[in-house]
Amino acid sequence: MPQPGVFPAKVGIAARPGLPPARPRCLERLCTDLPNRDSPAPSVTAAPVTPDSKTTDVVPADRLNPDPLATAPTRKQVLAAASPGLAALLNLLPGLGSGYLYQRRWRAYWVNSILASGWFLAGALLAPARGGPTEQQQLLGLAGLLLLAGVTAAEAFLAGRRARMD
Repeated sequence: MPQPGVFPAKVGIAARPGLPPARPRCLERLCTDLPNRDSPAPSVTAAPVTPDSKTTDVVPADRLNPDPLATAPTRKQVLAAASPGLAALLNLLPGLGSGYLYQRRWRAYWVNSILASGWFLAGALLAPARGGPTEQQQLLGLAGLLLLAGVTAAEAFLAGRRARMD
């Protein structure tokens, strides 16, 4: 049985006298505080909670190891935890629905992406073959993308506020 704080040489590397140990000394200190592998793991037991109990630090037995799936937040809780202002700003500045990703609203993000892609595609198909788009068409394309960004920013902000109010 190995002694605490003594580490065997690495496999394939011969230990030579006069060389420092294979692990740093800080790890040796940490490993000496670890429990022995042969001893059983300490068990955690909770005292029963009674209505007349005066202590506040007692944890009920069903709360010791809660099921992570049972305590997962709902969609509304995730939306309420996200800042509405930041979601609106992320939707407005790039104009590509980044605020929806921040709010974890995937359906709204994909709808926004399809609308923006469709707007780009419509501009490419309606542009004249020679000479490229005119200045008026470029302004119309930019105005459409800014309108889409403004509408999605307002919608993300309102959805976040509604979730926080509920």
